[in-house]
Amino acid sequence: KGEGCGVAVMMSQHREDSAQLMLSHAWAEDVEECQSAVMEYVREKEVPRTAALWFCLFANYQVGDTSGPSIEAQLKMQPFSSVIKATSLARGEGYGLHAIHTSTADLYKRLWCVHEVERALVGNVDVSTSMSDKYKEQTLQRLEFFLSDSCSDSTWEDCMWAANVKVKTIQARCDRIEDEKMLIKGIMDTGGFERIDETIERFRAKTFGENYELMLKAVGRHGQALKFASFERLEQKLIHNLVLTAVRSSGMSLAHAPAQLKGKKELVMEAVKQNGMALQFAAEDMREDSEVVLQAVSQHGLALQFAEGPALENELVVLAAVAQDGEAFKLAPETMQTKKDIVEKAVLSSPKVLQYVPSELRKVALDAVKSSPQARAQLERSRTMAGIVNQTEQEIERMEELADTKRYVKNAEKTQERLQHAIELMKSVRPHVASQKPKKAMKLTLLALQTMLEHTQDPSLITKARTAVEKHFNSVVEDQKQDFLDFLFDRDVALSASLRDSIFACLVAYKHEMLSKAPLQIDTPMSQPLRRYSLAGASPSREPSKEPPIPERNSKRTVTEIAGLR
Repeated sequence: KGEGCGVAVMMSQHREDSAQLMLSHAWAEDVEECQSAVMEYVREKEVPRTAALWFCLFANYQVGDTSGPSIEAQLKMQPFSSVIKATSLARGEGYGLHAIHTSTADLYKRLWCVHEVERALVGNVDVSTSMSDKYKEQTLQRLEFFLSDSCSDSTWEDCMWAANVKVKTIQARCDRIEDEKMLIKGIMDTGGFERIDETIERFRAKTFGENYELMLKAVGRHGQALKFASFERLEQKLIHNLVLTAVRSSGMSLAHAPAQLKGKKELVMEAVKQNGMALQFAAEDMREDSEVVLQAVSQHGLALQFAEGPALENELVVLAAVAQDGEAFKLAPETMQTKKDIVEKAVLSSPKVLQYVPSELRKVALDAVKSSPQARAQLERSRTMAGIVNQTEQEIERMEELADTKRYVKNAEKTQERLQHAIELMKSVRPHVASQKPKKAMKLTLLALQTMLEHTQDPSLITKARTAVEKHFNSVVEDQKQDFLDFLFDRDVALSASLRDSIFACLVAYKHEMLSKAPLQIDTPMSQPLRRYSLAGASPSREPSKEPPIPERNSKRTVTEIAGLR
């Protein structure tokens, strides 16, 4: 008092030094507990006695007289943030910020202490803690009580609050409202209170994290407590047992297991058996193991999203996934989404999956839904699902119409292609036909027309073909018209109706023409073709011909008899 300087300055004899360790504490703490906590940390971290330590209790001028600066004046100089900014305190250089916990005061009800943690997080400074033995004892007692059968309904969240591990720093206060407003604004500007809460909870949990018996009890009730376990001083056997107990209680606690244990099949199988989604925390070779993945998706179908390699291509794995949750169909590889049994299993589990089914299997999937009482029951309960089914029906109808149109167009294109080919063929053989004997030329011409008629239903082309037959028939001499009759009744040629009718019409027309000319030729010998086919009209006054009869070709019947005109 009356010296105008803090204790630290008086003891260091005005020697200036950069702080390597900063202590954060509460004014209402027990001093002896504070000392024991600090000395425990110094011994554990082997902090040398020569290290510069900044402790506001000694560093600031706390007397409050007129001999030195007032508290308000010193706070305006932002002593806490100034020290934390020091390079000598930073990670890799110094020992950082150290928070002291005693049984008589909660330092994070004091906003200045919260401010110190916030500045450390922003400034790349390590935050550590040490607790007095009494503080640890109280924490463990509270935690053990809430883990006992007396509090069997308590959650892990309850346990953490009860043991004062969890904290809500947004409730911290200051003596002066001006300071409070200033500090809150600074904290909100750098990320808010939640990040600070998580940091404090993490280092407070160290009070029980190294206690194997208590941790075993904790993870047995609440697997997620494994997050706070400390494995550094435990034997591998104890770590394995701790993790096994945790994953049996909560499969998702596998996330907090040591890396080497995430590849242990026994532990992973236990984890995914309890919660299939724990597969995401397993080692890569476990996510490729079909047996492990099958166990996971059987418990939770959506765990398929974490499967890799061979397991993801395993049909049994995918079937089990969609059977447990149809929505897993979206996670299956394309090679699996085209398998009928997988599609049917998925839509029966969840009709909503219809919208993801490949178009070629959508009708099969829809039929499966309609034929399943369970699926229909789901549709009755859910308007969304019913809407998806109706939409799918409409899409299938449109697809079928489109498919019919495509088939028609494709067939038309093929027909046109064949027709064009036939036309080209006719053009190409025209010179060849012209060089052949009349009968062979006629047959080649009619066969070409036959080919063309087989590949078209176009009325104009059929008319042209008939005109071509008539033109060719009329162009040959009378003796060659018999060749048309032979071709008409050739059993080796399957004539189209159009070509057959065309030839027949030519023969009938020819018959009528001969009949109309017959009276004028009564007194003259009939031409050889007329005599051969008996196409001349009968006359009662006509004398029998003295010429020997000409043998008929291919048939003993006359053209008139064949044509049904007699």
